[in-house]
Amino acid sequence: MRLIADAQINIGFAEKDARRVAGKSDAEKAALERKARRLELLIDVDKVEKQDLEIYHHYKIFEHLFGEDTYFHNVQDLNVAFGDAEMYNGNIIVAQSMSHEPKVEIENIATGSFSTILLVNLDGNVFEGLEGEVVQWMVKDIPDGKLVKEGVEVLPYLRPLPFMGLKSPIYEYEFTESLKPAQREFPVKAMPFDLYLDMYRDPKEMEEEILEERLRRAQIKDYRASKWIDPDYNENKKTLPAWLHARLLERKGRYAGIYDNAIKN
Repeated sequence: MRLIADAQINIGFAEKDARRVAGKSDAEKAALERKARRLELLIDVDKVEKQDLEIYHHYKIFEHLFGEDTYFHNVQDLNVAFGDAEMYNGNIIVAQSMSHEPKVEIENIATGSFSTILLVNLDGNVFEGLEGEVVQWMVKDIPDGKLVKEGVEVLPYLRPLPFMGLKSPIYEYEFTESLKPAQREFPVKAMPFDLYLDMYRDPKEMEEEILEERLRRAQIKDYRASKWIDPDYNENKKTLPAWLHARLLERKGRYAGIYDNAIKN
């Protein structure tokens, strides 16, 4: 599945032809399956395709750098390492390792061509009132197949620093509603009936119920929660329904707020 709409503009070069991989025989497939079951199957990460435009669109990399409705395919492999720390998608490199410019290897694709490399900080603009990104390093006119130092350094390397006032990045995640089976009179998996019915109640209604109980207890003069979970355990065990007594004993999860009443404090 691709997230590229017809209206989006490819601002890069034509996409590489997909590599053709020879199919495996039935015997080879059986051998791979056997290794997988025995946890003996090793994967060469250098041969795994890691470029996925869906990731870049999800984090709006193209939009933030080049404007809306733009994208490009990666047609030239790039290896970056700060000392012994190699850079991958998602790994962490400590600031101490980034005190000097990285070692960069650019794939040789066309003799006589040139490349430009930029190190960009998307979230580190230190100029108050200005939006945009900060270029930490820029080298142009790098001859194809040559080292980066053979090019022309336009902007000297500026090591990434957590400038004063720079806040931690904020990530948003939209939680999907939990899946639950259709409600039945006799569910397939046995469970306490009150918990089963709670699965199909409105969560907002249940939270309001707990909040009302907390507020009610907070209004009681000199209210103090007992250090015992159920001081009248023997009596309640005899007179209360089992599910209601179990709820009384439960001081964790949804009902913990009733006993840990911060409103009173």
